[in-house]
Amino acid sequence: MVLIAPTILSKFATMGAFVAAIIPIVVGTAIVNAIIAQMLYLPASRVLARGRA
Repeated sequence: MVLIAPTILSKFATMGAFVAAIIPIVVGTAIVNAIIAQMLYLPASRVLARGRA
């Protein structure tokens, strides 16, 4: 964080502006990740259940 602080300060006037720009990216990525994890859960659980029998 210390190494990228000058870059952040040159692009964003305040830390609040930086946070306002980054939070939607982080939240969007988390939502997409959760959707993909749920899509992969069912096939993975079927394979694991088949392996135990």
